[in-house]
Amino acid sequence: MKAEQMFDCVKAKHKGGLQIYEQIKNMTKEEELEFWEHATKEIEATQKKMHNKSLHPTVC
Repeated sequence: MKAEQMFDCVKAKHKGGLQIYEQIKNMTKEEELEFWEHATKEIEATQKKMHNKSLHPTVC
């Protein structure tokens, strides 16, 4: 039987940080600001959808 693996939060955080670093490392400050503004808008839109979905669940 395979041993159950635990989720490594620190490893996941470092991996995510490295992925973002690779995306922005050659950007100008203006490009980086646009990157974060766009990412923020995407997160806000996702959160709004999740909130609306929780307020008005689909009845099956």
